[in-house]
Amino acid sequence: ARVFSGADGSTLWNVTRASSPSTWHPVYFGWAVAGIGDQNGDGFDDFAVGSPLYSGVWMFSGADPAVLALYSAAYLGSGGGSGSCDLGYSLAPLSDLTGDGRLELAVGAPLDLIGSNNTGSVVVLSGIVEPEWVYEGETVLGAIWGAGDIDGDGCDDLAYSKGSPGPTLVILSGRNRSVLPTLPANVGRLRRAGDVNADGLEDLLAEGYIQGSQGI
Repeated sequence: ARVFSGADGSTLWNVTRASSPSTWHPVYFGWAVAGIGDQNGDGFDDFAVGSPLYSGVWMFSGADPAVLALYSAAYLGSGGGSGSCDLGYSLAPLSDLTGDGRLELAVGAPLDLIGSNNTGSVVVLSGIVEPEWVYEGETVLGAIWGAGDIDGDGCDDLAYSKGSPGPTLVILSGRNRSVLPTLPANVGRLRRAGDVNADGLEDLLAEGYIQGSQGI
């Protein structure tokens, strides 16, 4: 994963991780990346990198880049402790939900083992400290994103796609994890859209390139 200068395009940092020493398979380090604000209070914004085949998420300092934190599936109790839940497949930066001055980070684990099924989960990490909460849903797929404040309660909400019982876009409250609107849609990537219709609430842009014959 590389960090480029916004001023001249030069490479600021290049962070790498080796393949799995037991299998020598690629771990897809850098599959997902996200800016996470200043986590350690040194005045530099930091960044996170996901490695789904390792089932882990690294948080790096924007100043060094030293490793600030590493969250694995085993540490978070995901994947039944097997480390094969694709934790880090998607990363979604959120606002400061806990009031500690650090941004939160939502992490998708689409193959998380819940009961006897790989139904998936979303873990919200409270910065470089402890996991804040885990949401387990029916087949949480790869697409997750901070949706902005959809319901106007002052907290960023979270959008994700699920596949059971049918392709659906779900929005969760960042305040209490209640389910806000759901839409029947086969969604790819998600992005915040700002207040498109000027109603005072943030809107959401969803990619649906395999929705029907024409896409959406």
